[in-house]
Amino acid sequence: MNGKIIIAGASTRAAAFSAQRSGLEPFTVDMFADADLLRFFSATRVADYPHGIAEAVEKLPAGPWMYTGALENHPDLIDEIARKRPLYGNAGKRIRQVRNPRRIAEAFRDADLLYPDVVIHLEQLSHRQGWLRKPFQSAAGRYIEPLRSHHRENKDFYYQSRIQGCPCSAVYLVSCTTVHLLGVTYQLIGCNWAGAAAFAYTGSIGPVQLERRIKKQFERIGETLQSVFAVRGLIGVDAVITDNEVWTIEVNPRYTASVEILERAGQTGLISQHASVFSLDCDVSPCRPDTSMMHGKAICYAEKPLVMTRPFLEWVQKLNLEDRTWPQLADIPMVGSWIGKGQPVLTIFTSGADVEEVKNQLQLKMVALNRRLNKQ
Repeated sequence: MNGKIIIAGASTRAAAFSAQRSGLEPFTVDMFADADLLRFFSATRVADYPHGIAEAVEKLPAGPWMYTGALENHPDLIDEIARKRPLYGNAGKRIRQVRNPRRIAEAFRDADLLYPDVVIHLEQLSHRQGWLRKPFQSAAGRYIEPLRSHHRENKDFYYQSRIQGCPCSAVYLVSCTTVHLLGVTYQLIGCNWAGAAAFAYTGSIGPVQLERRIKKQFERIGETLQSVFAVRGLIGVDAVITDNEVWTIEVNPRYTASVEILERAGQTGLISQHASVFSLDCDVSPCRPDTSMMHGKAICYAEKPLVMTRPFLEWVQKLNLEDRTWPQLADIPMVGSWIGKGQPVLTIFTSGADVEEVKNQLQLKMVALNRRLNKQ
């Protein structure tokens, strides 16, 4: 597949390189316009996110567009842009349904799938222990916390029972006729070695070899999302595995952060297949990932306020030249960028024989990265 594609969201680097590997020419609009984006693509930084997205997209060449996280929190904006250019993604009506926790809970109960209890009002709870306070407009785990006695009713939040277990993320490619489970990755959540807040998304490791029982549950989740909510294209599902059962936690109806881990395992061309679902309305047949190696990514959150320097950027570029196909570091801020404590700095990648090796390598690389950052 050839042609231009506009990619908009909070961060677009991963999807842009995925599009390039699919033979597309990406034009990006996001909050950062990072150095590694600007080095290869047309990248527009929007200071007034998300409100400035539509105006920025309108100035780009004609062609279809798709969105990344967390633009699904703004379905009206998505529909506004979609009225002016083809949308390779799920429109506002589908987003509102699949992002409604009560609607998802109802649909999954009807399908005999597991979904945590959900309430909208605090008065519905007899106690607060074991519950999470979650924003309706969620993104990367921000503002999620245990429900506490001082919390008061807030229309921007709902309450979900907490499921203990192994957090993971599934990626699907959904057409009107088929559902492909592309793969599952383990999620790294709230890792203090990366400087992440308690529930913040820190990274992914995968692909995971699933036991038959677990795989069947993930497949049924995808089938339910297709049949009940009519979602299409690349779809992400955050879940928790516990006692050989899969609990769906949240649905992300778009390209997700773990897609590039599956691509590193051999599933390239996923953006072109995503586009084919919408441009050709056809079935797609993605290849299976190679599970003989594990791949991982982790976000480095700033230990203290930072300003990006040219020597640091040159060090990153030199490091990435060691592997021209897959960078070791990505989401690189521009020289002069100011980053507050606790904000994301960049993303680290590594590979290994198993989960523990990958996780250990990520931690070692994080120590080396922070040492370099602190010398600036």
